Amino acid sequence: MKRIRFLLLTAALALAACSEENESGYLDVSKIEEKLSSAMEQTITDTVDIDDSALVFLHSAYSFTSDRFIICEYDTKLNIDLASGVVSTLCDVPGCVHDPNSSKDCFVYRSINSPHLTRDGMYFTEYDSEINSGVCYKSGSKTESVFKNDFRSDLDRELEPGGDVAGCRFFFRDGVMYAMGLNWFYTVDMQTMTKTCEPVLLGNSPIFNADVYGDKFYYSNENLELYSYDMKTGEHKKLADKVWRFQPSVDGLYYLEATDGTRELLKRLPYDSGEAKQIAADTYIEMYVTDKSVYYLTDSGLMQYDKASETAKRIELSLTYENGEKYEMKGLSFAKLISCPSSEYVYLLDYDVSTGTEHRNTLFRIKKDTAEARGISLGIYYQGEGDQGHIISW
Repeated sequence: MKRIRFLLLTAALALAACSEENESGYLDVSKIEEKLSSAMEQTITDTVDIDDSALVFLHSAYSFTSDRFIICEYDTKLNIDLASGVVSTLCDVPGCVHDPNSSKDCFVYRSINSPHLTRDGMYFTEYDSEINSGVCYKSGSKTESVFKNDFRSDLDRELEPGGDVAGCRFFFRDGVMYAMGLNWFYTVDMQTMTKTCEPVLLGNSPIFNADVYGDKFYYSNENLELYSYDMKTGEHKKLADKVWRFQPSVDGLYYLEATDGTRELLKRLPYDSGEAKQIAADTYIEMYVTDKSVYYLTDSGLMQYDKASETAKRIELSLTYENGEKYEMKGLSFAKLISCPSSEYVYLLDYDVSTGTEHRNTLFRIKKDTAEARGISLGIYYQGEGDQGHIISW
């Protein structure tokens, strides 16, 4: 697993990638490569061992390193030790009982977004807070603001009236951190915590999903329209409609196309234009693409599509609890697929804290481009009430 030498964040803001602009005013990423390499040599090394964000749409609630995986959903904040399988509450307040009424500074009840783990702490943004417009860094029980957004678009003013600046999200790709608002992005130098290019407007609709591959910034909006923005030329290009979820890969853009029913079509769109090719039907919301495989969900469970043979197979996902009871994932459940390019694993989080019925919450770890999977129980939850009585080892 490659290690990046930056004090970084993860699941959603921007680092030094558009630090140069060409004569026409568009950012030219080709000019930053030398500066980026030099900066990496001069910064603190081995601070983080995952150099990309784990995106689950832009409002991500998950992050991981090679050592641990965190869940930051609603009033649930869990830390999972990936070596031992031990699950604990993500809160460092001494003596905290994690009660919303008596634990004033408890981290569990803070409305955070875009968590990004580092070796010593975590970057994140926060809703409903004076620091919503920027990025915070948490180490132990101490939290400080490290970056403030100072931009607000017309769409921000329309949909989020009040205040002088808009909230921001962020994600991280290939040593570059991208700060995003409702319909714009820019990059931020992590060493100086300053913008390295002017905000780029991305249409007039809220952005639903975004990613970067090569010189292209890809994004889809609330109208399910998929676009690319060329960071060298400044060209915006519409690529597809009805796009629920997408991910760029070495051989093209993979996306889930919404249908009139409750399922999606999995398709691949080559970078050199051409027609999109359907890979699978009756898929459901989630997918993750590697260089060799595509993982996606159907009513039968988790499927792995092999790009070379163009065939798909079901991956068996099961585990046995300490009490001897066996759990096997067969259907869609509440699963999410989570990974990033620099990780050697794809994680499937079968998780929900308020289903209204008893639900097993499980984290499966699948080695990329294989069907090798191991699972850990995260406890039993009923209408938000949970215990951790079924913790087992990987």
